[in-house]
Amino acid sequence: SKYKEEIEVLFDHKDFAIINKRTGVAVQEWTSVPYKETLEYFTKEYIKKTNEQVFLVHRLYRDTSGCIIIAKNEEAQQKFVKMLKISDINKEYLTLVKGILKKPKGAINIPLEGRKNDIVHAMTFYEVSKTFPKSGVSLVKAKIKTGRMHKIRKHFAKRGYPVVMDNMYGDFKFNKEFQKATGLKRQFLHAAKIAFEYN
Repeated sequence: SKYKEEIEVLFDHKDFAIINKRTGVAVQEWTSVPYKETLEYFTKEYIKKTNEQVFLVHRLYRDTSGCIIIAKNEEAQQKFVKMLKISDINKEYLTLVKGILKKPKGAINIPLEGRKNDIVHAMTFYEVSKTFPKSGVSLVKAKIKTGRMHKIRKHFAKRGYPVVMDNMYGDFKFNKEFQKATGLKRQFLHAAKIAFEYN
């Protein structure tokens, strides 16, 4: 059945699972996404075998791939929500950005709009893994502790190094040329690692 193709379980625990979400899959249903095409549905189908429930802990945007935590009971969900609130979950992303960064390692500290339209503190730590001068892009590791909306994409765009193939904050002309040259269409943002202590 279809859901098996969508689900890649990276780690399974009695209280939670860490799933590798592929790009293009929405976490939850919304106006243009029916429930049966969401990660929530695919995970429920996968977990059904052990009669467990699915509780969403956090989200990844549709075009972002990688690690996402799915809780199997309400208690675990509450625990993770608390951990996220106090920044006890470390997330590391891998992204390809336009340009060659002046500093190979550093932090982007630019306040961003919060969920209530207020301005909130936001920090992204980064380290350049590799540069591709011919293509004019850099492969970067980005670490965050709090998940502000579109934080990594906004931060790099504001610094003048937008995420390659980002159709919201990216460089439209550059993306078009990059796609033409490489044939690659997806947004280059992947949640590569997630780390926390659970007991």
